[in-house]
Amino acid sequence: MNVAARLESYDKSIDGGICRILIDEETYRYIQGIFPTQFIGSVQLKGREQPAKIYQVLSE
Repeated sequence: MNVAARLESYDKSIDGGICRILIDEETYRYIQGIFPTQFIGSVQLKGREQPAKIYQVLSE
């Protein structure tokens, strides 16, 4: 839940159309090949020691 909250507040300039959905690498592994995604980059999220790989779920 903490990662989801951090991702929700991350870089509001990323346009997601109707709904912007950002996920971390762990969630990406579950949906890879099912939903279209775009790698955003590795970012340092507040409260985390290691950078997190961030992906955006795209609308088709």
